[in-house]
Amino acid sequence: MNLPGEEMWRMMPAMLPGPDPIGIPAPPGLLQALLVLTYTLHTLFVGVTLGGTAIGLASAVVGRSHDELRAAPARLLGAHLSQALPVAMAFSITTGVAPLLFVQVLYGPFFYTASTFVAWSWISVVPVLIVGYYALYAWALRRNRGPRAPAWGLAVTLGALVWTAFALVTNMSLFPHPERYGELFNLSGTALNLSEPTMWPRYVHAVLHLLLVGLSYVLAVAHVAARVAPEPAGRVRVAVGRALAVTVALQAAASAWYGVALGPVVETVPLVRTGVVVAVAGGVVMAGAWLLAERAARSRPGGPGALRWAAGAVAGTAVMAAGLAVARHGVRMDALAPYLQPEMWRVSLQLAPLLLFALLLVAGIAFVAYLLLRYPWREGLEHLRA
Repeated sequence: MNLPGEEMWRMMPAMLPGPDPIGIPAPPGLLQALLVLTYTLHTLFVGVTLGGTAIGLASAVVGRSHDELRAAPARLLGAHLSQALPVAMAFSITTGVAPLLFVQVLYGPFFYTASTFVAWSWISVVPVLIVGYYALYAWALRRNRGPRAPAWGLAVTLGALVWTAFALVTNMSLFPHPERYGELFNLSGTALNLSEPTMWPRYVHAVLHLLLVGLSYVLAVAHVAARVAPEPAGRVRVAVGRALAVTVALQAAASAWYGVALGPVVETVPLVRTGVVVAVAGGVVMAGAWLLAERAARSRPGGPGALRWAAGAVAGTAVMAAGLAVARHGVRMDALAPYLQPEMWRVSLQLAPLLLFALLLVAGIAFVAYLLLRYPWREGLEHLRA
């Protein structure tokens, strides 16, 4: 086989397989764009799930209080989350399939090799998520019977999500670095990429970002709930707003930590720089819009002004997620540049599955948007209040 860059493959560790002789089904630029797009959607749902579970756990503990003034807002929040979180977790898992498949298509030799080194933690994701999923449903079912449902289900789910994030970051921070494969090689599959300088800052940064997405979602729900339950929703809004402000500050610190660990790649790689600029712009829009939403809510809780600014803040959160996805992709491409040249992706165009995927992706996004727009937010919240 006379592939361009074949000499490059011979320079790699012997354990690394060669390029897939079948080729890739579409131009690499298109597959990379779809990878970033689907990963962004995935992180939004995971953020709602992880952040919502953390907030739900706190509300479940507070909701058991006999102090009605403290318990009422927590119970309103818990009632909504018991309906929303199982759906969000289902979407989190479903939307995670597409970016994982794109990673395998584009970076298969690296991804599969690295996965064998961290096999136990990587494979553990499946049973851990199943346990977390059932624990979440168990809590939601108990919560629908009464507000004093035990919080152990949420604690198990949160632990499962945090572990899954760790396993994913471990693998994703390892596979773009074939030069580290030799030192982590073992036959037991128990290696962890803990000595990688970017591993911990990347993990902390990712978890805080997911928490930030979840807090944005809950804060938006609190603004909507103010139309039917202004007093408890106002207390939720204030508490979640403070938590969001603290998380933004922690996220900024984690970003600086991660940036220092990455080194000059943040400034020298255009794709990374663009992603960072977009993420910062999205974060500024999010923070500013939440401040204006709070200001509008103080004069008229649940009014159109507050809801418009809340929608703007949610949009800023999505832009921030997209920017971070672009930046992470740029970091990955920069690390793989010495090993994987673009000309090594030999295209074997397969239009039928590509068009089918595009059709299902558009239909899926439209269906989710339809569900969100048609969801009877006001009636649902009134039912929860009753």
